[in-house]
Amino acid sequence: MPTITDLPDELLDEIAHLLPKGTLSSLCTVSNRFQPRATRWLYRCLALAGNGETINICKVLISNKLAAISVRKVLLWPGLAFSRLSLTGG
Repeated sequence: MPTITDLPDELLDEIAHLLPKGTLSSLCTVSNRFQPRATRWLYRCLALAGNGETINICKVLISNKLAAISVRKVLLWPGLAFSRLSLTGG
């Protein structure tokens, strides 16, 4: 009986695209085959809040070339102090 590891790489990439970030983070640790697919989607859009987490993300981008080249969008949220109304213009 076929398993998920028998699926073509393109299909694994499509599956990874649909997963939430927390699941992608876990998927990065599953196997060498899943790690690059999950990494590409995990780092595609970064929300940086100007805190210690931002420093950690920057360290990852410096040390992990695949993560760095996967970034397509960076959202800057200094301190995440905005209210929902100010973000929506309301």
